[in-house]
Amino acid sequence: MKVNTFIVGAPKAGTTSLHFYLQQHPDVCMSQKKEPNYFTAQDVVNLYYDVSAINNEDCYHSIFTDPSRKVIGEGSVSYLFYPKVAQKIYEYNPEARILIILRDPVQRAFSHYLMDCRLGLCNISLEEILDNSSKYPHFYQQFVELGMYHQQIKRYLDMFGQEQVKILFYDDLKTDTELFI
Repeated sequence: MKVNTFIVGAPKAGTTSLHFYLQQHPDVCMSQKKEPNYFTAQDVVNLYYDVSAINNEDCYHSIFTDPSRKVIGEGSVSYLFYPKVAQKIYEYNPEARILIILRDPVQRAFSHYLMDCRLGLCNISLEEILDNSSKYPHFYQQFVELGMYHQQIKRYLDMFGQEQVKILFYDDLKTDTELFI
């Protein structure tokens, strides 16, 4: 069994919704755990979030309840940002389909900031973080750098080609969910 579809879109851009909607299709088996972070297990341990990652292939494959379906997929938002992930996914399955869902970077950053404040993870003003990026590197990374999409997308297009990469937009999901899906 090989996972053949990856949602690698940005955080706060609709990846959870996309994961949920894809799971409804009878030919699709999405992972039981929405963000296994299998290909970023070494990267996400350094975040301020309480992120758990699956770090061995047997455990990874065990989170797919019906691997006989045509589409076997998962979604981990960390996959877009970290530079080596496109290569790791390609080495795992060069035929994989990549779904990248993006949101306006400013709206995405503010939504991410509000979520972290609501969860009690951040009590610093966004202005302070933006003005002092070196003092708050993890917050700056999560709120700003994750929205610098060009290089992130380019890695996937270079690795998989345009035929295997689909770029989607959060605004389209919100405007017409049925058409988007």
